[in-house]
Amino acid sequence: MKGSNKQQNKSTNNAKSDDQINDGQKECRYCRQSIRRDSKVCYHCGSHQNRFWQHFRIEHVGLLASIIMVFIALSQLKEAREERIAADKALTSARKAMTTALSAKTNTQSIYQNTKELALTLTKIVYYQTVTKLEIGTERDKAARRKIQDELNKLLTAMIPDSNALNAFISNLENELPSKRD
Repeated sequence: MKGSNKQQNKSTNNAKSDDQINDGQKECRYCRQSIRRDSKVCYHCGSHQNRFWQHFRIEHVGLLASIIMVFIALSQLKEAREERIAADKALTSARKAMTTALSAKTNTQSIYQNTKELALTLTKIVYYQTVTKLEIGTERDKAARRKIQDELNKLLTAMIPDSNALNAFISNLENELPSKRD
C-alpha cells in the first residue's frame, strides 16, 4: 500500500503540473504557490524565479557601484601620490643643479678676475725688468712692448674668447703701462 500511495502522489503532482502547464501557470521555486509562467518574481513571497536575481536587490547595486567607485578613487589617489613624489624629486634635483651651476658661475667669474689681475701684474713686472725708466720710448722699449703684447695676446685669447672683451682688456693694460717721458 505504501508504494501505491507514493505512485499516487507522483501521479497527482504530474497531473497538477500538467494542468498548470496548460493554464500558463508554474510553481514558485521557493513557496511552491502557483504563479504565471512568465512571472519573474513570485507575487506571494517576492522571490525571483531566476536563482541569480534571488539574492540581488537594488540596494546591492548601489553598494556594488559604491565599492567600485572607492577602488577607482583609491587607484587614482595612488597614481597622483606617485606623480607628486616624482615631481618633488625632480624639483629637488633641479634646485641642486641650479645651486651647483650658480656656484660654478661664481667660482669661474672669481677665477677669471684673479687671472686678469695676475696677467696685468706679471706684464708690469716683465716690462719693468726688461726696460728701465730711462729707456722708455727707445727701440728696446718698443721691442719689449711688442714681445709682452704677443705673449699677453696668447694668454688672453685662451682666457677671454670674446674678442670685444679681449680688446677692452688690452686697451686697459696699455693705459696702465708708463708712457714715454718728455
